[in-house]
Amino acid sequence: MRRYQQALFVIVIIVAVIVAIVFIQGNGNPKPANEDLSDIIKVYYPQPGTKISSSLKVTGAARGQWYFEATFPVTVVNWDGLIIGEGYATARPAEDKDWMTTEFTPFEGTIKFEKPTIIEPGTYNERGAVIFQKSNPSDLPENDAAVEIPILFEK
Repeated sequence: MRRYQQALFVIVIIVAVIVAIVFIQGNGNPKPANEDLSDIIKVYYPQPGTKISSSLKVTGAARGQWYFEATFPVTVVNWDGLIIGEGYATARPAEDKDWMTTEFTPFEGTIKFEKPTIIEPGTYNERGAVIFQKSNPSDLPENDAAVEIPILFEK
């Protein structure tokens, strides 16, 4: 009887893992970070590998579908993905233009973040990322998209 219970337990675990994998893979197929989204958003600053400090000013241009109410979230994370700063970028269209357009509209934002405490040049803890996330008021996974820019923290 004990072997039967062990075999049943293993089968239940295998089925649970398969169901979890299918659910995760089929969950709306959200766009992965860094998928080529250059036809929707262009980040001018920071560029990959830029050394940054707090009160980071971000700039670029995005098409209207990236924004909601003329803003979208920007996050700063440390080397292990811990969020150390959050804010918003805001559309800055020309005076006679509207941000709700299929054309690229400039954006800017200032993100304050808590600098990692120990930064050793040339090691993992000097690295992080700035994540530009598409506004998604629907919260539907198929509408998610993000661009992740790898950065370095100033010592």
